[in-house]
Amino acid sequence: MADKYVTVEQKEEMDSLKKQLQPFLEKPKCYWPLNTMKNIHRATREIKETCAAALYNLMEWPVPRFCHKDGFYKGDHNVDPKFTRSKDWFTDQNFKKYSTTYTYSNVWDRLPLNVTIYVPDTVQEGTKAPIMWFFHGGGFCTGANDHIPWYSATSINNARANRAIIIAPDYPLGPEANYVDIVESIQDFLWFYKNNTCFEPGYQGMKWTHWLLDQISVKGVTLDTERVFVEGESAGGNAAVVALFLNADKVTGTKIPICAALLRYPMLAHYKRSFDKPTIGYMNEERTKEEVFEQVRLILNERDKLQAMGYLPTRGNSSAPENMAPAFLMSVTHSWQPSFQRVKPGQSIVSDPFANKDCIERAMESVGRIDASFLPAMFIYHGDIDSNCPLDETKQFMKVLRENYPTAYAGDRLVLEIVVGEGHGFDYEKSEEEVYMMEAYGFVDKHWLGV
Repeated sequence: MADKYVTVEQKEEMDSLKKQLQPFLEKPKCYWPLNTMKNIHRATREIKETCAAALYNLMEWPVPRFCHKDGFYKGDHNVDPKFTRSKDWFTDQNFKKYSTTYTYSNVWDRLPLNVTIYVPDTVQEGTKAPIMWFFHGGGFCTGANDHIPWYSATSINNARANRAIIIAPDYPLGPEANYVDIVESIQDFLWFYKNNTCFEPGYQGMKWTHWLLDQISVKGVTLDTERVFVEGESAGGNAAVVALFLNADKVTGTKIPICAALLRYPMLAHYKRSFDKPTIGYMNEERTKEEVFEQVRLILNERDKLQAMGYLPTRGNSSAPENMAPAFLMSVTHSWQPSFQRVKPGQSIVSDPFANKDCIERAMESVGRIDASFLPAMFIYHGDIDSNCPLDETKQFMKVLRENYPTAYAGDRLVLEIVVGEGHGFDYEKSEEEVYMMEAYGFVDKHWLGV
C-alpha cells in the first residue's frame, strides 16, 4: 500500500534524514540542527502532497466552496456575511505580527509548530509589557493562531490598552491529531516559554525574548514574562485549561506565574452534539444522517490507512472554514471522542496520565498532583443557548473546581457570566460596553495587572 503514496527514493531519503537526526533526539528540540530539519521538512512536504491528497479532498465537505481558507474574510470567497474583516485587520488595529517556532511535532514529519506574536503600537520606549496567551478554537480540527475572524475585538483593544504582547500558539489538529499530540504540543509551549529557548537561525542557544526584542527594535522595552494572562476561545478554552493544569503539576509543572484566565464559551467536555432529527444543518444547508455518517466513514478510513502506513501527517493550522467539516461531522456522529482518544502506534501518555481526559475529568482526577497556588483566577462567559458547547458543561466544570480546589477558586476568584440569548461564537464584534465584556476584562485586569 505504501508504494501507492511514497516512492522508494522518498522512503530512502526519509530514512537517511532520520538517521542524521537520531544523535540529537535526546537534546531539547531547539538544538536540533537547522539544516537537517530544513531537509526533513522539504522531504515531508513532497510526501504529503501525494500521501494526504485524498484525505484533504474528503475533508472539503460538502463542497470546496464552503471550505475555502478565505471563507470567513471579506472578499469574493466569503461564505458567511457576519464575518467582515480583512487580512489586514491586525495592522488596522495597530499591531505588528511576528512568528517563530516553539517545537516540532513528535511524529515522522517533525512539523514546525509556531507561535504568532502580536505587538501593539502602545509598546514604546520604557514599556514593561505584560504577556497574554491566546488559544484559538475550532473543535480541535480547524483554526489557527493568526485566524483573524475568531479574535475578539474587545480582547484586542484591551491588550493594546494594557500595552500587552499577545503570544498565540498553534497546536496539532484532528482528525489526524489526537489528544496526546495536542497535550504534548502544549507541554512543549510551556517549556519553550519557561526556559526561554529559541529556534530562529542565528539565535539557537539564545532566548526567544532576545529574538523578539530585536524584532520589535524599540529601545528600553522589557517583557514582563512573569505576568501572564491566558485566554481561550471555544476549543481554545480546553487548550487553555490543559495549559493551566500542566503548568500547576507538582512534579512536572513549569510553574509559570499565570495571574488570570478568561474562557469564552469553552469546550470543556468531549465534543458531542445531538442529531435527533432526520436532517441537520451545516453551512445553511440541511444534511441527511446517511450522507453525514458516510462522509465520516470515508474520512476516518483514509486517516487510518495513512496512520497504519506511518505517513499520517501533522496539520498545525487551518483557516476556517477550511477543514472545519470534520469537527462538525465527528461531533454529530459521536466519533469525535474516540478519534481524539485513540493512541497512535508508538505513542505513550506516561508524561501526562490525563492526556485523554476532557477538562472536567482532568480537574476531577488530577487533584493530588496539582499545586493549587499556581491555578489562576478565572472568568468564564457563556451563552445560554449554546448548542455546540452546552452551558451545563461549564457549570459542571465550575462545580468541580470549587469542590476540589477551594483555595484557588473560593469566592470571586471563579466567575461565570451567563449571556442570555446567545449561542456559540457570538462575541467577535461585540462592544466593550457590553456588561459581560466590562465585567470580564475588569476581572482580568484586576488579577493580571492589579488595576
